[in-house]
Amino acid sequence: MTNLKYHRRQNKHILFSLLISILFAFPLHLFSSTQVSLLTTMPCDKAVYTLWGHSALRVKTDTTDDVYNYGVFSFGDGFVCRFVRGETDYWVQRESMNMVYREVVLIKETYMTEQVLNVTEDEACAIHEALKTNALEENKYYRYNFFYDNCATRPRNLVEKVLGDLAYPVVNSEATYRDKVHEHTQGEPWLEFGIDLCLGSETDKVIKDYDLTFLPRELMLAYDNTNRVEGDSIFPLVRETKVLGELDSIGTEKLSVTSYPLFVFSVFALIVLLFTLWQIKRKNRNVLLDSLLFIVYGSVGMLLFFLTFFSTHPCVNPNFNLLLLNPLQLLFPVLCFVKPLKRIFNGYLWVNLAMCLILLVGFPLIPQEFHLAVIPLSFIMVVRSLFLLIRNGGIKKVKF
Repeated sequence: MTNLKYHRRQNKHILFSLLISILFAFPLHLFSSTQVSLLTTMPCDKAVYTLWGHSALRVKTDTTDDVYNYGVFSFGDGFVCRFVRGETDYWVQRESMNMVYREVVLIKETYMTEQVLNVTEDEACAIHEALKTNALEENKYYRYNFFYDNCATRPRNLVEKVLGDLAYPVVNSEATYRDKVHEHTQGEPWLEFGIDLCLGSETDKVIKDYDLTFLPRELMLAYDNTNRVEGDSIFPLVRETKVLGELDSIGTEKLSVTSYPLFVFSVFALIVLLFTLWQIKRKNRNVLLDSLLFIVYGSVGMLLFFLTFFSTHPCVNPNFNLLLLNPLQLLFPVLCFVKPLKRIFNGYLWVNLAMCLILLVGFPLIPQEFHLAVIPLSFIMVVRSLFLLIRNGGIKKVKF
């Protein structure tokens, strides 16, 4: 009888030891009946705002299955003007998982990655309550900021607030904000060109590892390698990863040469050069081309000037594209066609020529990454400024 009790006691010790060994041999999982997941919608080309993907939080209980989406906005009420000023308000909205799935997979024709978070029931309920509070009418609006306060940073910050500090992976990335924007605009060269014009030198600073998570896909990748620390235990933040939708549903469209601003503007620069040489040879003094060019350059310059000095958007000031595209070029029609202003006009042309040459020649030295299409655009303005100076006697050794 004593031996039997001894063996039973030994068996219990063995089972307990095995249990401890299993717990230390495998990652710790915190089980909860309330499931919280990070949903990451992959980028697609259905609209400009879908090129960077999307993040949302899914909360699944025994009776509900909701998605909390921080990327809702309205195109009405002067959206474009408010966006340029940096005064766009987005809001968080609760949606059913079925509706989100239909929109992403069937309408946008892309897929989602779901990362189920490794949280306790209390933590899952705390996240759920925080989301419900944020979705209330009086709390749901926030001032959107592309780099620092968006659909990815909001869920990230909320999860951190409930779970505490997380051990994010060290990436040692040397990418800049502009690099990350370019990764998502490779299929939209004209959009990339426009964004490069609007973003200033601050965009070319290297992003810290943590700040990379302003992009949905980067947040997803970070979560894959993020750990939680509870006392002496270290376990992954993500318990399970699923793919929702068809991975092979995304196609790539082949672009023509006219889809690239560098090619289009280079061809136009060659045409302008040949036309200018023809004008000099024929002693043609027509300035219709210059009127159109200066008005277009100046109009774009007005937008850049406003973004640089009056918008609350980050990373738009300083912007050295203003050397080429600035509001002063809108003065051309007045200075060109009012004869008493001829001397002032020549001085104006010299200033414009100098600014364009600084950008054209000092391209590699200026502390800002420029779109290559700026080179032919600068060349065009240099050629026409020289032509106008020759025409008006601003360069006296050449007459026609």
